[in-house]
Amino acid sequence: MKNGILPNHIIGSYWTTYRAHSLDSSTISTLQKRKEEILCDSSFHFEHHSDSSDLGTSDISTFKNFHIQDRTSELTGKKFWSWKEFDYEEISVRGEGYTLDIYKFSEETAEYFKNPDKEFFDSLPTKEFADIRWTKTPVKEIEYEILEFVTPSYGGWKGEIVDRQDFIRDIANQPGAYYSFDIGGSTNFYLIAPDKRLVILINHNM
Repeated sequence: MKNGILPNHIIGSYWTTYRAHSLDSSTISTLQKRKEEILCDSSFHFEHHSDSSDLGTSDISTFKNFHIQDRTSELTGKKFWSWKEFDYEEISVRGEGYTLDIYKFSEETAEYFKNPDKEFFDSLPTKEFADIRWTKTPVKEIEYEILEFVTPSYGGWKGEIVDRQDFIRDIANQPGAYYSFDIGGSTNFYLIAPDKRLVILINHNM
């Protein structure tokens, strides 16, 4: 956990571990604390269980939404709400894997990102979260190998995940969006497309 934010691969696996009744006490405590914050937030409403100790499907989805909000706030310097358009997760027992989150934001947020302030390009994301600042697409030729790496085509993949990879490459190779990335123990690639009202977060660890 970093800065009190649960990692993406843990957020994405909450429902699986919950169904197996294997959440440890520390994780449950963190989830419940976050849930209490959500329930006290008058700007957000969702159907929840009367038993606050029961972490149901809607709760897991809500935790993921708040995780995405925290993450995008760190990356862009702007706090905004977004809704899941598509997500995918594949993690091996060795910890290697691939996660993709595509979230849609409001028209108001889209208008901001069509003409963000100077700090967006000069200072964000900070070095703590990315190796390069937000950069206008298309992806530079010298960085194209990174785009290829975060939009792979594995033999076992079929259907929507394959279509989404083509979709992401199309956005990244045309003007009108912004990208940033971080190369460390794994590769994180971030993409904002104001015209499509989408923020895309990718982690590839292979």
